[in-house]
Amino acid sequence: MRDVTIRNNSITRTGQSGIRIEGTQIRVLNNQLTDVGGGGIPGFVVLATDSQIIGNTFSSNPEQSVDPTITILPGSKRNVYQNNRGFLIVGDAH
Repeated sequence: MRDVTIRNNSITRTGQSGIRIEGTQIRVLNNQLTDVGGGGIPGFVVLATDSQIIGNTFSSNPEQSVDPTITILPGSKRNVYQNNRGFLIVGDAH
């Protein structure tokens, strides 16, 4: 993908990653992810360059098996990560 904006969505209980992006110049802004990921699957996956991941929120029910990570895959570069509440960023955030 290129030049895409994902904004103001509510994503709940996907049983897999709530958001996975691959491409360049992608903007992921102000999304609410609830009970996503789990079982070894990250809640949010990034394989992108020159993109913005800003203002997203993760929440979960304590009884759910979820994964609150933004997993940054090798090859991702020059991205901006700001104010992503509830998420843990893992991988190379350069």
